[in-house]
Amino acid sequence: MRGQWAYVAISALLAIVSATSFPSFLPFFIFAALLFFLWLQHKRKLAFIVACSFLFMLPYFHWYDQQNKTNYHEGMLSAKGKVISSPEIDGDLMTFAVETNQGEKLTARYTLKTKQEMKSTNNIRPGDICNFSGKLEKPKNNTNENAFNYKRYLYFQQIHWLYKLDKIGHCTYKPSWKDHLKNYRQKMIEWIHHKFPEKTAGFVLALTVGYQNNIPEEDLAAYRKLGIVHILSISGLHVSILIASLYIFLLRLGISKEQTIMILICFLPFYALLTGGAPPVVRASLMAALIMGGTLFKQNMPLSDSISFSFLLMTFLDPYEVFHLGFQLSYAVTFSLILSRQIFQKCRNSLQLLAAVSFVAQTASLPIICYYFYQFSLLSFIMNIMFVPLYTFFLLPLTMITLILTVISSSIGSIFVSLLHTSFTLSSKTALFFSNLPFFMITTGKPTVYLFLLQCVIFIAVFFQMEHKPMKKWGKPILCSSLLTALLLIAGKMTMPGEVTVLDVGQGDSIFIREPGLGNSYLIDTGGMAVFEKESWQMRKKPFSIALDVLIPYFQSKGVEEIEILFLTHGDYDHIGESLTLIKQFRVNKLVIPKYFSREELEKQIVKEAKNRGIEIFELEAGDRITGRTAFHVLSPFTKSDSKNNDSLVLMAKIGGLRWLFTGDLEESGERHMIKQYPKMTADVVKIGHHGSRTSTSDIFLQTIDPKIGVISAGRNNRFGHPHQEVLNRLKKQNVSIFRTDQMGAVQYKYRKSQGTFLFYPPYDTLTK
Repeated sequence: MRGQWAYVAISALLAIVSATSFPSFLPFFIFAALLFFLWLQHKRKLAFIVACSFLFMLPYFHWYDQQNKTNYHEGMLSAKGKVISSPEIDGDLMTFAVETNQGEKLTARYTLKTKQEMKSTNNIRPGDICNFSGKLEKPKNNTNENAFNYKRYLYFQQIHWLYKLDKIGHCTYKPSWKDHLKNYRQKMIEWIHHKFPEKTAGFVLALTVGYQNNIPEEDLAAYRKLGIVHILSISGLHVSILIASLYIFLLRLGISKEQTIMILICFLPFYALLTGGAPPVVRASLMAALIMGGTLFKQNMPLSDSISFSFLLMTFLDPYEVFHLGFQLSYAVTFSLILSRQIFQKCRNSLQLLAAVSFVAQTASLPIICYYFYQFSLLSFIMNIMFVPLYTFFLLPLTMITLILTVISSSIGSIFVSLLHTSFTLSSKTALFFSNLPFFMITTGKPTVYLFLLQCVIFIAVFFQMEHKPMKKWGKPILCSSLLTALLLIAGKMTMPGEVTVLDVGQGDSIFIREPGLGNSYLIDTGGMAVFEKESWQMRKKPFSIALDVLIPYFQSKGVEEIEILFLTHGDYDHIGESLTLIKQFRVNKLVIPKYFSREELEKQIVKEAKNRGIEIFELEAGDRITGRTAFHVLSPFTKSDSKNNDSLVLMAKIGGLRWLFTGDLEESGERHMIKQYPKMTADVVKIGHHGSRTSTSDIFLQTIDPKIGVISAGRNNRFGHPHQEVLNRLKKQNVSIFRTDQMGAVQYKYRKSQGTFLFYPPYDTLTK
């Protein structure tokens, strides 16, 4: 079995995937293919062990998953619980994990009422046992396609409830050894914040204790776009440097080699916890412990076996780890690097070796990156060649030296702090410069499972070719694999259906229209959230943005790199509030607004920004028409009125075999004027005006257009009470099917030619499709 344990690890992975992807039989087919391959290779004993691994892990995962249940019900809860994570304070919001007396974990959230209260809550720490009072709420599934599923994320941490606290009572401190480690880590974070400039502290914290929350969002986004964010995480490289340094230090103290190895093996679990317990650190620590443990017993364990054993151990202790992005990237990249040793042995100098390592790592991670982030940078390979040595041989050692010197002498340490600050500032500026270069970001969209697997097969094939060919002949397989990958991505986009999606943006409107294949994309309104005045201490580091957190990720998941036309129906904030952000952060070719649009400052700013960015602007009124593959007919406005709502841009379009009417916030008087001008107007689907307000969607309007489906875009439990019951009654009276974003999540119509299907992305598990 020496060097063969990777097959056992793969079978365990397939068992977990099989258990969670049923009724799909694809993982079973892959497992059967693996067994057949081993049988043809006459490795029957190995095939038997692989089969046993699969047959053990499959029921084991089901058993493990069955234990993940809650004992609580939604509603008010007063309970005594233990704080098990260091509180995170972002503006006036404090979050931390609590374990109740019943042994169940909850995600606690507490809104700080005063600045003084913020200072007093800084004393809360892991190990505190407090009296809590608040309301349990269920975390929600994603309400837009491909969006982050917070409920699933918490479920894999065995958390079922959000605990919205009203009160935190008297606390007593009863820490465990784990709590002591967490508190020591928190003290290190606070100390580094005190000793280093704010921006530099974020990078130092990431490289030393695995804490990335304080890296400026702009810098983190740049590193992520360039595919070099992994250098800001503690990984195998950090562990290797630390172990090697401690090994030499302990030997110099006169400790025997065997005792040194035992000390290091015992130290590694504490180090993994001290740095946050991220999967890459745990994986590297386990591998190091297994390899060092092997040397104690005179066994030279292959690296492929050490990573396989670490995988089996981690998935046995917590099978949910395989759904963690860091876990997937860490094992995919490390395993690929280990199996590529023969490729690296062909390199004749350090530069060739660095290029080969970067190529293998980037190629191995690409399918996962595309699956989760929907895009990658063509500069990623070059950036890794630049930044990996910079961090490995300069910034990481300089960070460690600066920390040590700062502890020994503040005056000497301050000189190195200044040098480190300059170095991180220059590296960040470089990353920002390259990340903002146009044309290098490739938006792939979210690949299907089959496309994901085909990418993996192509990359395995190119590694195989590189392994069995001399270096001078690597160009052909690399070029072929690149072309095949590009063709797959293009084919994936070409086969995509068209869609009309009324996105869930809360209390507001945003409607995405995408033509089939490589057709154009359109957006009607952007949504917008009401912003209330807050004091500076209450402000969040990264406030929620519909454009940045909902719209743009959604476009990217669909492989959309530009919006051909952005329609803004009228100037209300819940329709255009995110327009400025969207225009600045995403490519928009044309802006269509109604006549009489620019009334207030926000509307004028949007038009000005569009002009500055070279976006074509069209002011339209009733009777105008936009031609193309999808034709839009403008039915309103006619003349300027006293109401923004009645001057809404109303559009009619035939999409996917259905006639769609998009009404903005048109009210009853505007509806009457419109149907008077277009008395024979009919529609199959109507976007109900003004979020279902009683001032819109009159009986005569419904009788005239005779819709089959009415879509209402409204926020859950909104303060306006939309949609009003009178409107719902009118719709029911006309036998109109009602689709609501506040109850059903995003309402989506996917179509090919003139046939399509409605889909929903429900926030509630009780919704039946």
